[in-house]
Amino acid sequence: MTTYYELVSGVRGVAWRSLGAVIRIAYELRLHLVDLPLKLSSTTTDLDPVEVWIAKEERRRAWWTLWEFEVFATTIRKCPLGMDPEQHATLLPVDDIFWFNGEKSPSCFFEADPVLRWKELKKSDNESGRAWFIVINSFMRDAHSLSNASVPVESSSVEDTRSYGRNRLSSKLGNGQGLEMASKLALLDNCVSCFNMSLPQRLRYRSEPLFSSSLDQDQDQIYARRRDGEKQRIHAMIHLAKIMILHKDCFRNDYRAVERQDDTNIFSNTAPSSWPGESSSHPNSVWLRYLDAAENVHEQYWNTSPVLLQNLEKLQGTLSNIRAHVVSRTSLMNRSTVAPRSPEQEFTPCVHGEKSTAPIGMTAHDGAFSLDNGDYVCDASLNGSNLDFALDLPIDTIFSEIWQNSQQNDLSDEDNQIHLGQVDPTVNADIGLDTYNGKRVQARLVVGSVFDGTVTDKIMTVKQLLSPLDYHNVPLIRCLGLNYYDHAIEAKMPIPDEPVLFIKPRTAISSPYPTTINISKIGQDGSSDYEAELAFVVAKDGRDIPEEKAGEYVLGYTCSNDVSIRNQQFKNSQWCFSKGFDGSAPIGPVLVSPDAIRDPSNLSIQAIYNGDVVQDSNTRFVHNLYEYLTIITDLLF
Repeated sequence: MTTYYELVSGVRGVAWRSLGAVIRIAYELRLHLVDLPLKLSSTTTDLDPVEVWIAKEERRRAWWTLWEFEVFATTIRKCPLGMDPEQHATLLPVDDIFWFNGEKSPSCFFEADPVLRWKELKKSDNESGRAWFIVINSFMRDAHSLSNASVPVESSSVEDTRSYGRNRLSSKLGNGQGLEMASKLALLDNCVSCFNMSLPQRLRYRSEPLFSSSLDQDQDQIYARRRDGEKQRIHAMIHLAKIMILHKDCFRNDYRAVERQDDTNIFSNTAPSSWPGESSSHPNSVWLRYLDAAENVHEQYWNTSPVLLQNLEKLQGTLSNIRAHVVSRTSLMNRSTVAPRSPEQEFTPCVHGEKSTAPIGMTAHDGAFSLDNGDYVCDASLNGSNLDFALDLPIDTIFSEIWQNSQQNDLSDEDNQIHLGQVDPTVNADIGLDTYNGKRVQARLVVGSVFDGTVTDKIMTVKQLLSPLDYHNVPLIRCLGLNYYDHAIEAKMPIPDEPVLFIKPRTAISSPYPTTINISKIGQDGSSDYEAELAFVVAKDGRDIPEEKAGEYVLGYTCSNDVSIRNQQFKNSQWCFSKGFDGSAPIGPVLVSPDAIRDPSNLSIQAIYNGDVVQDSNTRFVHNLYEYLTIITDLLF
């Protein structure tokens, strides 16, 4: 208690030394080995009598209280942990009500691997707010240790990427060290999101009051107030962990990218921005994610005035528009094609081809897909402002490259014919979701193809969204496998030195929801799988394209769903059979202009299956899009 008082008064010399003494006493009392027999045994069942279990639970709580003290103090002082998370065998605490009532309840050990840490807690069915707080607090501490290394030390080996509790990286990172730190922070980013999605319902924060107005409370009200406090602490720590993960890269991008060209962007595989504000103008920028995380804490947790938040949002939006305008004008001087000339046109790309008389707008939207003979719906989306990135799926994370392009195909209500159209994003900001929810969607008719089309004033009502292009216009779909750092780390697979290439036939092209995917008989054993991915469309022919000019050949981006039959995938050296059946590549419903997506290596990708978010990841590439385009043009033409 004395140490606690000293710490809250200030993490200074007396409190710091007092904490060190208490930790050493805890080690003398072997509080770090309370459950060592259970950890060494072959069973996971605690056979201790209830009386022994109650006594051990008290010792567990003492140990984890000191651990919270240690995380708090070392984070503030930017010092290494004095308690080694890999050298203890003490279960996480259970809910108070079980301890007070003498009812044994399952728990789990604190794992050194952050991926196993949240998984084991979820699997144990331990819904103690204290245990869940300890885990999210550890993610915050790990991110802080990586982003604010106090001692320059050589980085660990590639094989040891996930077990990094005691490693500290130099502030002067080389390329290899920078990529390693980026991988670890990306892993923590995913772990925080997986933690958030796995959080028990009773621990989810739903804007409960911070303090109760009633002073006269019975025991049930005391428990309820304590649970509310746990929710609020976990909620705040989730966003603090995100801030710790993002802040270093955020400020480096904005202020030091020009001075330090050798820096590695933690959430991008591209070179540093040539203009400090360029990354911030992008809707997926780390800076905006950082601000959103901070805003979430202030708005929901601290009850910041909504008027103040609205004013700050308007200011932020104005600054973003100014930056976007400057960036668009800067890029105009370096592009051979016509670029947008104002912030209002920032998301309206121009059509390639001399006969085009009007720009065709493209915006990011959700696309929905059906799986397993149409019984289930899977929704894939690109969302630049999404904060939660998760990757806990056995997926291959590949993106498809599609030849030719159209903006949006749809079946019209007026004449029941297929047309190309331009949707007003101010009316239908998300046409995939609007269509799924039965909302009316209208579009301006485009006459001709995307290369020679003209946007007319004729308004037509969309009856059904189709693929932006059909298989008649697609000679081949070329795909790149195992290209996301997130998946390589999650799947414990080595990051490939060379691109892993495979193809799909053009008959694999299919439309988004409500078009169904007919899984072939060989895949109806439950091994069919979905993968929400990024696809891009090549705008024009080319060969031996240099990487610095590859962006000129990208016409647009869209959502794709790489449907696979897993039981066949690894029976052959090539994946074409297991991934190339008819309809295995639904895309759409729209294409997004490269002017709207300035950094394709920092987009969030989400898949929703039967209403549940099953994939919530990010396009952090191993081989960036331009590098890939350079490689395939050396082979194809």
